[in-house]
Amino acid sequence: MANILFITGHDPDAERKVDLHFMALHLCNSGHKVSFVTLGSSLIGHVLGKSPLVKHPNRWIAASQIEKLFWYPLIHPMKVKWKFLKPITSLAFSFYPYFFPLHELQKNGPFEVIMIESGAGLALVPRLKNLYPHARFIYSVSDRLSRLNVPDILYSFEQKALPLFDLIRVPSPLMIADYPDHAKVCYIPHGIERALFDKQYPSPYLSDKNAISIGDSLFDPQSISILARHFPEWTFHLFGERARLDHKLPNVIEHGETRFEDIIPYICHADIGLALYKNAPDTDYLSHSSLRMIQYSYCKLPIVTPHFSAHDRDHSFGYEIGNHQDLQNAFTQARAYDRTKISSAGISDWGDATRSIFYDLS
Repeated sequence: MANILFITGHDPDAERKVDLHFMALHLCNSGHKVSFVTLGSSLIGHVLGKSPLVKHPNRWIAASQIEKLFWYPLIHPMKVKWKFLKPITSLAFSFYPYFFPLHELQKNGPFEVIMIESGAGLALVPRLKNLYPHARFIYSVSDRLSRLNVPDILYSFEQKALPLFDLIRVPSPLMIADYPDHAKVCYIPHGIERALFDKQYPSPYLSDKNAISIGDSLFDPQSISILARHFPEWTFHLFGERARLDHKLPNVIEHGETRFEDIIPYICHADIGLALYKNAPDTDYLSHSSLRMIQYSYCKLPIVTPHFSAHDRDHSFGYEIGNHQDLQNAFTQARAYDRTKISSAGISDWGDATRSIFYDLS
């Protein structure tokens, strides 16, 4: 069995689940050893209000099936609003990979497979390649760096890392063209936890006509408010730490950050799925990579989402961001759509997706 390392901005025990959480769980259940290095915080970042305080930094912590290490250096790559500081911060960020505690990492090694999520972990790839030259390196491109609005130096870190990857996994075919022709890029779509979604759950809703919005990435509160006011007979359920309205409405329920398992009954029994994104550059790939839209589709929900993320699904109804009438029309179309026409046949289980990515593990 393999010893596998994930380098990511996520805590393996977080309530909110992303693709890496599901992959890690399936690998653990297959008998592999899995460790997480979680980054994206620093002392200076905390002082500037850019990152949380880490309680047990730079050492391994046993956590359920996975051991984790929260890396907490003096400084990490982050956006700084004062332009006059950019030359200083760029120089400081260039030293970021040299702060990494390799000696502590080696206590859990050696690693046969190292998966790096798009983000600050790209800075570590050359050092890790020197330390583990025979390991298989996988770049899990969860998001384009331009969508994440990262500091410029991360683009430099990515360019240095790309030749060192054995596989660049993208969750949307639209992302393949982002990389050179000679790069080892493979489109492997996200999956779903079929066993969880196929269970029979009692409805958590107290009335009919329920629309659900999961997640707070690019969350657009204005669009939620418009729909809630225009369709007062509907109840809108928001899940996500920052999925909140500035002005409360009686038919909008803010559930906050919620365990993934607790959200599933809400998806299964909803009537419409919402993915109401704000405008952002280079976001067309969300039509394929959005976990919420895959989950909506599996539960046969019509989807309301902006035009840029509505393609390739007949049950997605797009609208122009900022056009209130267009948004209302999209919701009206979703409301009237025949859900029996929605097929979930092409949606993979996370076990299948994980095997496709980690194909060389016995």
